[in-house]
Amino acid sequence: MLRASPYMLPVTARLGLLLVLIAGSGSAQPQAGSAAPPAAPGLPNAPAPPPPPPEMPAPEAPPAKAPGGAPAEPSPAPDPSAKAGAQAPAAPASSGPAPAGTEEAAPPAAAAPGWTPSWYATPGTPAGAPGAASPPVTADAGRHPGSKPRDFLSRLEIGGLLGAGLDATDSPTRLGGFYLEGGHRIARDFVLSAHYGFASGHVVARLPGNRSGQFGAPNDVDVLQTSHVVDVSFGYVAELRAGPVRLWGMPFIGPRLSFLVNDVAPRSAFEGEMGARAGVWASDTLEASAFVAYAPALAKNHDVPDVYGALLSDFRFGATARARLGEPLGLSVGYEGDVVTLQHQRQTSHALVLGICWFLE
Repeated sequence: MLRASPYMLPVTARLGLLLVLIAGSGSAQPQAGSAAPPAAPGLPNAPAPPPPPPEMPAPEAPPAKAPGGAPAEPSPAPDPSAKAGAQAPAAPASSGPAPAGTEEAAPPAAAAPGWTPSWYATPGTPAGAPGAASPPVTADAGRHPGSKPRDFLSRLEIGGLLGAGLDATDSPTRLGGFYLEGGHRIARDFVLSAHYGFASGHVVARLPGNRSGQFGAPNDVDVLQTSHVVDVSFGYVAELRAGPVRLWGMPFIGPRLSFLVNDVAPRSAFEGEMGARAGVWASDTLEASAFVAYAPALAKNHDVPDVYGALLSDFRFGATARARLGEPLGLSVGYEGDVVTLQHQRQTSHALVLGICWFLE
């Protein structure tokens, strides 16, 4: 049996300890973020784990676009205090109910993108933008914003008339006819109008007697007489009162041609007409007006064979109501009187007028 040398024991112990250290360092590596194992007694401390990598900020998302293509407002910068509060550990959940008065109110529901309720509108927000209060609904809501109120002067009209009167012999007459007229605003406050009227009825023409130099017994002849009138007028519109019910007036002036045609004593005259019309417009849908006009003869025919002579003047008056039925049509109803002055007598007529309008604005 061999006998151990006193010098071999220390060498063997040293080799055993070295093997233990090598095996322990390979199998027991400390995990990242975990605490290092305690050092063996009598051995140097194990190296500390490397520090964790610094936290990188998350990339910012591209700015969102609001409906309509306009860029949305940038979101506010994060509050450091809020971030610190978000990273703070959550409080332990309590097993019992929360004390009274400590419940947090639920946040208000967010409005849909591109729409903001009128109660959330802020002063100074442009009309039509998100957050702008809706304008009040008025009677003129169908009108284009910024447009002026409509009137009844720009129109085309066709209608009929039916009436009665007295001829130059004071005999009753009946008449019927039709008319065409139109008007158009040529500037903000000026209107150009044109009118043609036709009427027909029986009248009595009185001829002189057969004795030379004197009038004999009246010689009355019943004839069919037609009337043709053409006039063009230029008027100035003055709005006297604004609001839902507008008051207006329009003086006008223009030339007029008048023809009284029959088989016995035809007459004609070129007249200069002047007159005025006034009325009210109610909410762009109703008009009520009245007019008066006087047209003295500037030139006339004098070779009239009957006893009443040439045409001297024409005096007209009347009233009209118009209403819009549905764009662009309307209805017109009115009354018109006419007094024709001859050299030695007058003719009068009164007629009911009914027409259809085509409004141009």
